[in-house]
Amino acid sequence: MRSGHGWAILSRLSDFLGMLCFMASVSIILMTPGMLESQSRLRQDAFGPVIAYVEDVHDRFHRLPSDVEFDTWKATGGRENQALFLYTGGVLDPDECPFGVVPDDSYAIVAWRGEYYDCYADWIARYSFDDTRYKALIALQTCLLAALLSSILASYAARQVYRTTTSVLCPPRH
Repeated sequence: MRSGHGWAILSRLSDFLGMLCFMASVSIILMTPGMLESQSRLRQDAFGPVIAYVEDVHDRFHRLPSDVEFDTWKATGGRENQALFLYTGGVLDPDECPFGVVPDDSYAIVAWRGEYYDCYADWIARYSFDDTRYKALIALQTCLLAALLSSILASYAARQVYRTTTSVLCPPRH
């Protein structure tokens, strides 16, 4: 086997991995707007009516709905089979909602999505999806871009070594 042959294979492998990382990064970038729109619709469908109900009770009666009132509202609104939970105080289960303790006169709404929980915390006006899944997506994209950069650098280094090795072993003929 020629000495430069190994470098050529390494260079091609590096190019292939670089293109793979680049395509994955582009795919993530292209998918993110659609995911954001889809998540926004899911939130509006699941949380919009619940938030409106809780805010309405709070505005009219200056208190949050009781468990019985919330369950009655779910049953009359055709939502009795939806896994929606209202927390009006206490410590939240971190698997369901990562925002810790519900302050007095505040609430958290938790929805089971079949595979994961999504949570809305009114005291900070944030959804749990913002904190977990998009951070993971951004971290994955960052890793892919770092792998792409390292692949480009490795490919460049391999080509430089290959050229140097070739020029030393096979000097040009004049």
